[in-house]
Amino acid sequence: MKKSTIIVMALAVVLSLFSCGKGNHYVVNGEVKEGICPDGEWAYLWNELEHKLLDSVQITNGSFHFEGEVAEPCVAVVKHPFYFNGEKRNVSAAASQFILEAGEINAKMFDDTPQPTGTPLNDKLTEIFKNVISTYSAIESGELSEDAAAEQLMTLFYEQSKENIDNPIALLLITMVTGELHPEQELELYMMLPEDKQAYFAEPIEAAKKALAVSTGNSYIDFSVKNEQGEDVSLKSVVEKEGNKYVLLDFWASWCQPCLHQMPQLKALYDKYHSKGLEVFALSIDENVGSWQAAVEKIGMEWQNFCDPQAVKEIADKYGVQFIPSNFLIDAATGKILGRNLSVEALDEKLNELL
Repeated sequence: MKKSTIIVMALAVVLSLFSCGKGNHYVVNGEVKEGICPDGEWAYLWNELEHKLLDSVQITNGSFHFEGEVAEPCVAVVKHPFYFNGEKRNVSAAASQFILEAGEINAKMFDDTPQPTGTPLNDKLTEIFKNVISTYSAIESGELSEDAAAEQLMTLFYEQSKENIDNPIALLLITMVTGELHPEQELELYMMLPEDKQAYFAEPIEAAKKALAVSTGNSYIDFSVKNEQGEDVSLKSVVEKEGNKYVLLDFWASWCQPCLHQMPQLKALYDKYHSKGLEVFALSIDENVGSWQAAVEKIGMEWQNFCDPQAVKEIADKYGVQFIPSNFLIDAATGKILGRNLSVEALDEKLNELL
């Protein structure tokens, strides 16, 4: 399901990241989009993987200017306060991201996609992201479906990650495909990185290893959660229930906007296929049970739904879930996983084929 939002994610995740050093002289110039942040506020140059503030300057005439030394190329991000209708909303909103390397870098702020220029790696990064722009345009024109576009971008990021494995562009792209590629491909990229860079991805590496165990073609892992009456309900009991042919294990939360956005379509899908053998086993990662109950009632969820915070956290870990919404389509007859993180569109196609 996350694939339906991968384009947005592709343009948004580039607003956060990575690692730096010391050494050769760099200059970074950029402009702040009018109305986003006024003069006098501060812009901050960050190394986000190491959570290190590298420099800060005041915004003057709608622009910023950084100078310093960097030992080796790395991915950096500039942050500054974000204003909406004249009101300060965020003291450290991420802005344009770029490769920090020797030379003069032109970094754009709050553009549709990062377009840094002026140095070899930044020029190369911009060329890669021109493909993101063209793919996004193809969706808007109707030339590509969101699923097809997501697959196209995954292929692009995977291939470009391998091609740039010896420079920071790979770090950026690998982060963008974390949890999206097949676990085998994801682990392949992690293992291609130098050991010191692998350390940045310790948690995703472990998650990918767990995800490999429940990837398409493998058997589901059973578990139990408590319902509102305090009774234990196992996934196995639902998978093996008479009449159930396919079970969708769905991870979501009441505060997750992408989750809520797709719920009407998921509800329509449930209404369409439930009588034919589809059941949904939904696990909310909400910690506020009241918020979960309100969302369930508002949406009108008629399927199996559970909010058992500690248990769900452990279950999500077992399944290598790194984001929500996440889902697994299970064949009740064999116990095999038929698909992972399917969009509603892909689910409809798959279920139409099966049922």
